Parts: sequence; structure tokens; C-alpha cells
Amino acid sequence: MPLGKADGGRDAVHAATVYQVKFTLRHAGAGGEDSAWNTRDFDLQVSTDGSSWTTVVPARGNTADVSNHPVSASGRYVRLKVPQQDRGIG
Repeated sequence: MPLGKADGGRDAVHAATVYQVKFTLRHAGAGGEDSAWNTRDFDLQVSTDGSSWTTVVPARGNTADVSNHPVSASGRYVRLKVPQQDRGIG
């Protein structure tokens, strides 16, 4: 799926077709980094117009190196939103 601009210029995946997907996120620990750097909180969001977003996966307190999330939603755009980017460094 192509990357497009939505919501004031933010990157989002733009799909001309509706897909049923399983969202898999590989965090820092899956890439050999310290698992303490894993993304703890994130939202997978969908939109039909690129400006009004619906959260379909609200993940909080994640500790897994790889997290799998089945998604049952439709939309034209998909984005991953990380509310706070804190890597626990200094």
C-alpha cells in the first residue's frame, strides 16, 4: 500500500481497497536492542478521509518484543500513533 499524506501532512498508508489485516509490530527488543526501549503505548488508527481518525488498536503497557493485533475495521488510511516517545534514556 502506498504511503500518503493525511491530517495536515502526516504520513499514513493510503489504500484504495479495503483489507482485513493482522497488525504486527516489531519493537526494539525484536531487533536486538534493549527490551526496555520497546514501544509501550501506541494506537493503530483508521480513517476514511485522512482527517477524522478512529482508534482500532489501543495498546497500553506493552512489554512484548513482538505484538500481534487482529484488526476488524475499514478505512482508506491507516496510521500508527505513538502518544509518548520515551526510550528511558537519561
